[in-house]
Amino acid sequence: MRRGLPPISRRGLLGSALGAGAASMLAPPARASVSPAERKFIFVYAVGGWDPTRVFADGFDNPLVDMEDRAERASASGLDYIAYPERPAVSDFFERYASKTAVIQGLLVPSIAHEACFILSMTGSFSDSGSDWAAILGAAGGSNYVAPCLVLGGPSFPGVNLPSVVLSGSSGQLTTVAAGTTTWASANGQDLKVPARQRLDAYMSRRVQAFGSSLTDTSSTQVRDYMIAHQQAEGIKGLRHQLALSSIANLSDACDIAVTALQLGMSRTVMLCSPVTGLRDWDSHTSNDDLQNVMFTDLFENLLLLMFLLEATPGRSAPTLAEETTVVVFSEMGRTPWRNDAGGKDHWPHTSAMLVGSGIRGGVTVGGWDESWQGYPVDPATGEATESGVALGCASLGATLLTLGDVDPVPWVGDAAPLEAVIA
Repeated sequence: MRRGLPPISRRGLLGSALGAGAASMLAPPARASVSPAERKFIFVYAVGGWDPTRVFADGFDNPLVDMEDRAERASASGLDYIAYPERPAVSDFFERYASKTAVIQGLLVPSIAHEACFILSMTGSFSDSGSDWAAILGAAGGSNYVAPCLVLGGPSFPGVNLPSVVLSGSSGQLTTVAAGTTTWASANGQDLKVPARQRLDAYMSRRVQAFGSSLTDTSSTQVRDYMIAHQQAEGIKGLRHQLALSSIANLSDACDIAVTALQLGMSRTVMLCSPVTGLRDWDSHTSNDDLQNVMFTDLFENLLLLMFLLEATPGRSAPTLAEETTVVVFSEMGRTPWRNDAGGKDHWPHTSAMLVGSGIRGGVTVGGWDESWQGYPVDPATGEATESGVALGCASLGATLLTLGDVDPVPWVGDAAPLEAVIA
């Protein structure tokens, strides 16, 4: 449990906060002026391909689109969304946070293969030197962070920014690094006692420093990466008592650790996965309505929790982390507008994304859908759909995020223009 929060469960905390008697407790804080260089990011990636028509995209008037029978149009703070009786968390979220939320519609991810879409959605291209948005933004923070980009789940493409990316590992490897048990063991394979590990750590630190200072070619990539990794491991060990890295059983646990990592100044960006197992639970080729309902319910319940934790946690350059942090919610693809014979929906290269929080102009929708359920071209400055606009692709999303984080997007996405319409 994080320090500063009452000793009750996260779900209990969220339920209490959303009760009528606690409405003021979660009132959105006044916006503070946070510089882009100080801005932090939490990415929440829905693995498998979500169905935008269940929350974001209005296809009621399009005969090509199969909407849910009891779904209906809803609006909050000028932002339109889809409400459904069995997903109250979606309405709760937008009623509370639509004024801080922008939705991007008709985003093109030009593939229908999961692996290809993972890369495209997070880097904007298949370039060998490509690096994902979380890694680029984390690396821009440099030595200010022990683990500039912390990946707790989801796909990761560090590229040239590999030294700045720290993965939790599929088997809890980061937990063993924090405990120090990965680094040192005795000859018979038994873990060394803490004092012995500390002495060996100190010895290795001296050796690394001496080795680095004796090099004539300090630009050696391997040496640089090793020295950075050693420093990161030492920094993570120093935070091991404040991070419950071994307790990630669900998305709420991951949200808790993500906020703690930002609060401690450990990371600038954190990558989360829905579901935390990384399985493609959003991949609803059968029973689309049932599966998407379960996944969107869990996602938005946890987004509410995440926003509450950010609001309840002091920031480093603003009163709360909510004023310093942009939350990016997206998926690698969408789903066909129509159901198949199994009641499911198959892969579709046009999707939606959602941006919430620091630096975001709320109550804004950018882009839209044409009659064939493909994305409209848009004017990046206004966000309006227009035939003279540009195709709304992943590079545009990346340019927007990098601009929000004080990173020049040109080296990463070329001439793709940021969506100024969503930037406050």
